Amino acid sequence: MQGQVVHLQCGPCVRRDYETLATLARTSRVFHEPALDILWSYQADLSNLVKCFPSDSWIEIPGVDGAPTSLTFMRPLLPIDFTRFDQYAFRVRELCFKPFRKGVPVMYPSVELLRSLILYLPSRPLLPNLRAIVWDHGPIGNGAFPFCQLFLGANIKIMSWRSTNPASDLVVAYALLQQQQLSPCAHRISMELLSFPDILVKAPGVLNGFKELRSFSCISPAPLPYELFGHLAQLPRLYRLLLSSRGDDLVILPKDPAPPIAFPALMHLSVSAVSIKACAALLTATTFPSITNLRVTAYHTNTISPLLEAIQKQCSHVTLESLTISGLKPPGTAAPASTAPLACLHAFCSLRELTLDTLERPLALDDDALRGMALAWPQLGSLNLIGTRSRGAQTAVTLDALVTLVRHCPHLVTLQIPLSAAHTQMTPGRRPGGGYVNGNIQSLHLDASSAGDAAEVAAFLSDLFPNLRMIRPYVTGEPSLDWKLLEKLLPTFAAVRTQERTPLEDE
Repeated sequence: MQGQVVHLQCGPCVRRDYETLATLARTSRVFHEPALDILWSYQADLSNLVKCFPSDSWIEIPGVDGAPTSLTFMRPLLPIDFTRFDQYAFRVRELCFKPFRKGVPVMYPSVELLRSLILYLPSRPLLPNLRAIVWDHGPIGNGAFPFCQLFLGANIKIMSWRSTNPASDLVVAYALLQQQQLSPCAHRISMELLSFPDILVKAPGVLNGFKELRSFSCISPAPLPYELFGHLAQLPRLYRLLLSSRGDDLVILPKDPAPPIAFPALMHLSVSAVSIKACAALLTATTFPSITNLRVTAYHTNTISPLLEAIQKQCSHVTLESLTISGLKPPGTAAPASTAPLACLHAFCSLRELTLDTLERPLALDDDALRGMALAWPQLGSLNLIGTRSRGAQTAVTLDALVTLVRHCPHLVTLQIPLSAAHTQMTPGRRPGGGYVNGNIQSLHLDASSAGDAAEVAAFLSDLFPNLRMIRPYVTGEPSLDWKLLEKLLPTFAAVRTQERTPLEDE
């Protein structure tokens, strides 16, 4: 193999057996080219490519105080220097400059090195078959960040940008403009910006020119311009949208009320903001006739009523299958809020997954609230209400609620709810559930306030869930002795239920 194949220590990816690939490349003519393609397909920096140049043309400069090593050229490059470089550059499909992590051998290009490359390769992309680029301002730095134009080309499908200052924000904007002119066929764009550049919404055909775009993500501490949503709504294949702002507002709404902007193809929406009111304001200004998955995350979730009302009005009642509302501030000791607003969600007849996690103001859940959910969502497969109970408060949800869920939600696989088993009445001689059982659930996650009589509760649960093997109580501190005893008894009852279901063999 002329000594050209080396054992590359590339960045992380799913193909981790590099030693086997390198061996194949060295020893097999049949697998030589495919093995090289895989070895070179992912690059975490430019070091492997730069080292394809003659050894007298480049030098490593050690970082100071733990900083990463950088690479630079020592002399002008000659056309013949690119011979070996070109043999491997066309194999690279992913270039991912990610933040430096201590202990990970990554070398970052110097400004001089990038300037030399753009000087000697002015008429063609440096990596002609590049499909994905991750360009992070952190490891690259101010001077090198604008050189992203080196890697733009007709085959780019995935672009991820992270900027930390206004100048870099503009670099990202002009890079998108350039890529749109080179090839508007990108499938995924992800941006983390300090502020959203006006040029992306003022210049015609920048974002809405990517007609093949499937996924768009934007994270910014500043609110996003309202015009952005008009551009994104014009993309016929956009099915995934992630928007996040660390400011008080998620979007700058117009002063005069405007009709909601419709996203006809969007199926997955994730929004994150400081307050849940900002998320509700965004949903009020948009509408989603095809949405299947909705995730809302906020630090302050003291009231979810406006959000639930916006979801009911702006999201399709037929297509929505998964809804997650998460808070980042843990529940306090405030009085629980009414569960009446949850009735807004009963209209979503196709709902399969519901998560209400870590709400700042807890909900006064009871058996009636769980019954309403069970009757409204017969296709429900996952219900997570952990974190809806305030610290130290007793929940009004009893074991009877489990019976209702088992009876009306036969597809339930994951169940995480607050539960009190202290005052549930057990009827001697009668099994709970009236013969209804759920064989899908093997573990229960309970925000438990009391276990009651451990043996009775274990028998009750094993009747409803014959394959139940584990209970994980979410309690503050050490679980009570009742819960520990219940967990010990549960495998015994599960074995008994298994034996009961085993048909007797004729002797």
